[in-house]
Amino acid sequence: EFQVSKHGTLLKSGGVCLDDGTPRRHEAVHTFTSFLQPNGAINHFHIPFHTLSMSSTAEKDINLQNKIFATVDNKSEEGERFLEEVFRYFQEIRNLRLRTSTLLKLIGNGQLDLQESLQLLSKLRGENPSSKDEDNLAKSMEVKIYSNKLNKVYELLNLYAECTSRMEADSFEPTLENLTECLAQLSEADKEPLFKLISDSSTDKDALSLNLTATQFLNAFDTDGELMRSSAAGKRSPSIGLRKDIDPKIRQELAKFFCKLSMLDSAEDILLSSGISTSEILDTVLASALRFPNQTCQWFYNLAKCFIALLTVKEGSDDRSVSSLQELSKRLILKAKIDENLYCVILLWMNALRSVDAPHAYIDDWSRRLHQTTGMVELLSTFKSLLAKTKPNHVDLSKTTSSYSLHSVYDCGNGRVTELVSTWLHKLGSCSLNLPANMDGLNETVELSLITKVSDYFPKSMDVNVLVVHMAWDELQTWHTQDRNDMASLETALLSLSAITCTKLKVMFSQLIWRTFFAKLFRDIVKRTDDFKKSSMNETSICDKEFGIRRDNLACFLRLILAFLDKSLELLRFGELPDVYVEYDNFSLNNQKHLLDHALAGEPPDIDILSLEHQFCVVLYLTWKLKLPSRPLKLFNSVEINNLIKTNTTAVISWFSDYNTSVRTERISWTGLVSETAAGYIHRLPDSQLDSKDYKELMAPVLQLSKVWFLSDVVRVGQCHALYIAGFDSLGSEIRNTFSSLELDKLGEKLMDVVLLRIAKYLHQDPDTAQVATIPAEVVTEVAARRDRSSTVADTPLTDTRELLKWLTET
Repeated sequence: EFQVSKHGTLLKSGGVCLDDGTPRRHEAVHTFTSFLQPNGAINHFHIPFHTLSMSSTAEKDINLQNKIFATVDNKSEEGERFLEEVFRYFQEIRNLRLRTSTLLKLIGNGQLDLQESLQLLSKLRGENPSSKDEDNLAKSMEVKIYSNKLNKVYELLNLYAECTSRMEADSFEPTLENLTECLAQLSEADKEPLFKLISDSSTDKDALSLNLTATQFLNAFDTDGELMRSSAAGKRSPSIGLRKDIDPKIRQELAKFFCKLSMLDSAEDILLSSGISTSEILDTVLASALRFPNQTCQWFYNLAKCFIALLTVKEGSDDRSVSSLQELSKRLILKAKIDENLYCVILLWMNALRSVDAPHAYIDDWSRRLHQTTGMVELLSTFKSLLAKTKPNHVDLSKTTSSYSLHSVYDCGNGRVTELVSTWLHKLGSCSLNLPANMDGLNETVELSLITKVSDYFPKSMDVNVLVVHMAWDELQTWHTQDRNDMASLETALLSLSAITCTKLKVMFSQLIWRTFFAKLFRDIVKRTDDFKKSSMNETSICDKEFGIRRDNLACFLRLILAFLDKSLELLRFGELPDVYVEYDNFSLNNQKHLLDHALAGEPPDIDILSLEHQFCVVLYLTWKLKLPSRPLKLFNSVEINNLIKTNTTAVISWFSDYNTSVRTERISWTGLVSETAAGYIHRLPDSQLDSKDYKELMAPVLQLSKVWFLSDVVRVGQCHALYIAGFDSLGSEIRNTFSSLELDKLGEKLMDVVLLRIAKYLHQDPDTAQVATIPAEVVTEVAARRDRSSTVADTPLTDTRELLKWLTET
């Protein structure tokens, strides 16, 4: 339904195709195709179909393109007149984009040689309508783009033709004398590594020959983009950029081209008029020099001349080319692999800066970088030689230093060198535990050789305390991320802490280790162990998934953690910690923090929190080691549990403010169970000897814990009682002799019960009434009452029982 006035209205059709001049491009448009009169009658516009569906202009342009290709293919028959004919066909092509693509195909396919391409381009530029009126505001954007592309292609091919012809005519080959003269502003000491590299080089001189065709040269540049502008003097100022996706081999050839161009007379003028940015040229040359090193005298001479030429080019009155090239060179050189070739590139760049009187700050900065490169090359050479001796058949030396650059070594904080040396020492087969002994010994070791060399440059960073800290940290990271069941590596790292002679560093580093690797894992084990004792669970699966440690390795892990906490607690009992006397060498301008900085920046551990963690660790270790059924959390009150689980280190409440009888009872019961179970780790040897080493190791933390819980007398009495129950009277008597009178009174009642139990067991093993008749009636009653419990004591000779009873009667 349409709105119809008394005059009628126009109606639009569906999509139709109109000729817009672009080949094969048929855009659907809406156009008026009928008229609706007020009376309802429709008048149709009859439009020939071919005018809507086919572009005659496009077909004509394509036919002209085919004629151009055919004419060029038959140019040998046409003679010199073929260019005139080709030019005429180009003039008849209306579509400028088709004209440009046709021209590039002719050049790219090699159908036109270099001179023919330049002649055709010159003719096309001459007929270019934009050249007549450069400031015509009505000129279409498409004509501007076409003119811009045409001019850029011409300038590039003209540059290639002019330079290659002059390069072929120039037969100059630089010698060492020429190179020495070019580097006259450098000291002999700086130039010596360069000349040594040239003398030792076996590079083929043919590698410097230019293998770059005109088509490859043209395709390396982006001829689209920014339009060419006209200066006030009427001269064109082109802006041509390199493509981003150039093949590395082509980029290498481009670098050779630019270096050879820099050797020509008036090279600066050629570079300036070419329209190619000096920054992109330097980027290409530096990238090629760093990626494809060439150690010939000719290459170094060409490179030096190229650097000087680029720094000499002035692109405007307010020129900042030197500063921009300086920033570009830093970005590329500082991220390149450190080797002898990098040293040479820095040396040649520094020479170029001096030649153009660049700011002294730039030269001083590269002088510092040159010294850094020299030192790192020596260190890497020492490391690789030691690695080859240590592991001659198992190491690919080409992969050991591929990631080291000036930025990654010297611009990442003062601790970076120590990190690298720690990594190297591990690759040499060393570890944090063996390092101090290998450094202090009289024998020449790989550790001593490497550290001595590095100490020439970084003496403070090679302090044994700093190295042990870094190596232990690397080992702990490997254990934590790769294999938590590797208890040998964990033990090595924790034992190495004893080699740290600086007490405060040892305490602070231990605290950092605890917070980073063990604190969360320890709390999870506490909670899960309590859950295991409350209900039946798949402990093996849970330990593997949640802890990353096998169930049978948990006891070993807790033993190592217990020893670690024990040493930390012992150090804190000394009181105020002395000042730290170790630090990194100050060589980096980057203030990035490293391991030593992080360790010393933290707060010292709270001795109350540390003591609580130690108590929990003792309980956990013995629970897993002895497979006790006790719940660990029942041995601590709510305040202690809250301080451990939440680690509220800012407001620690006194541990015994909420102490209650149930906790004390649980602790007494648990220590008694430990004493009884631990007695099972005593082994009898021939000649009535006892192996009690494992037993003493198990009881030592219990006795230490009993002092903190104020249960020392109870635990000692229980320990002695458990030994007599197990039949180890000799060990029991040793402990019994150290008791006080109060402890002896408590012990006497328990040992009398042991005597009666032993007698009951002896009598009821052989039911002989005659034996019972010889015992007083009062004793018979006590023995009979203990008949059911007599199996709880071990079989013991009557002589031992008699000796025990004799001691009881005497006391």
